[in-house]
Amino acid sequence: MDAAANAYFAPSAAAPAPAPAAPSKGALNALFDAYEKKDDAADTVGVNGTVAYLADLGVAPSDVAAFVVSEIVRSPTLGEITREGFGAGWSALGADTLDKQRRLVAGRRAALAGSAELRRAVYAHAFRLGLTESNQRSIEKDTALGFWSVLLAPPAFEWSTPKHDWLGEWIEFVGQANAKGVNKDVWEQTLKFAGETLKDESLSWWDENSAWPALIDEFVEWVKEKRGGKKAGDEEMEY
Repeated sequence: MDAAANAYFAPSAAAPAPAPAAPSKGALNALFDAYEKKDDAADTVGVNGTVAYLADLGVAPSDVAAFVVSEIVRSPTLGEITREGFGAGWSALGADTLDKQRRLVAGRRAALAGSAELRRAVYAHAFRLGLTESNQRSIEKDTALGFWSVLLAPPAFEWSTPKHDWLGEWIEFVGQANAKGVNKDVWEQTLKFAGETLKDESLSWWDENSAWPALIDEFVEWVKEKRGGKKAGDEEMEY
């Protein structure tokens, strides 16, 4: 009798787990309000509030995790967060408290190196962050160099091979190039090019007739010249 009663009242092993509670819109709005300053535009957290928010997440503004946060909350530009992006981004991930958000950001930061999809998303959004005007088509070269030094370096990505410090050479080359800015095509193709160099650092796969941006074409010539190959041209190009 006792065994039958215990079996009846015991929870079924096959019973489904309760569904997680939906993220609270009120909690997200209250959290957003905590960082919106009086002199910020309506429903916008400006630079000072964004820095404070990142600090509470345990994220340094210079760390790649800051790009992770910006991609999640859909920041329209560097150092700015909108109420709409904040609410939509964190609601989609079910994170309506600082503690949940902190854990999620840390997890995504750690996953960047192993997830090409996540890395592409964060990298793609970074270009938008560098645009300072609505009609701007390119980001400043110095901005691109700063972003690359974070996004194409550990822990997000390691653009180097046994015989080649690709990131260091790319930064050096672009820094001295005639290009004043970096457009979206160059930005996107740089990540693709970086992946190809990791597969074969000899560049045996390179085809000068392929549709790579001119800046990358010139970089390959520059690298080959450094290796004792074909001399790079001296023509000025627009990118």
